[in-house]
Amino acid sequence: PLLMLPLLLKYSISIIAITDHNSVLNYPAFQDFPNHGIQVIPGMELTTREELHLLALFPDYSSALDFQSEVDSRRLPMPNEPELFGHQYIINSREEILGEESVMLSQAIPISLEDAVDAIHQVNGLAIPAHIDRPRFSIISQLGFIPPSLAIDGIEVTRVQAADPYWNRYPVILSSDA
Repeated sequence: PLLMLPLLLKYSISIIAITDHNSVLNYPAFQDFPNHGIQVIPGMELTTREELHLLALFPDYSSALDFQSEVDSRRLPMPNEPELFGHQYIINSREEILGEESVMLSQAIPISLEDAVDAIHQVNGLAIPAHIDRPRFSIISQLGFIPPSLAIDGIEVTRVQAADPYWNRYPVILSSDA
């Protein structure tokens, strides 16, 4: 986290969201950023059973942890294989390793898109389909469309022109997904 700070300040970035795959546990590592004028939003990039990525952004870490409990209760006990997929460290603001998640975080969680949106809203979070303009793990690549009845709070794109059919229907955030 501290290595990121000069770059964020150089480009006058004043707000970021921490959205690891299926986990909110690294959010506290960024607790010093507000001291530098950068607001940090706790979040998660949830992989639903449809194998699409859904951003969940929360008003506070307590709400994020409530949603983490919901995800953990549904997660399959599939162990991570660090030699194949890398380590899944939990770190603090000094980049010290506090622990390691043993269950594979990149797996799809057996929760439907609709149920995930509802669960996010139950803890006052925002539900935003991620990188809808990408050919993998997006709501468009997986379903082919955004269901009109889905109560999402916006869409995330990685390129401005890619969201054209949905641009006027939803609030849009532009992100690198990095």
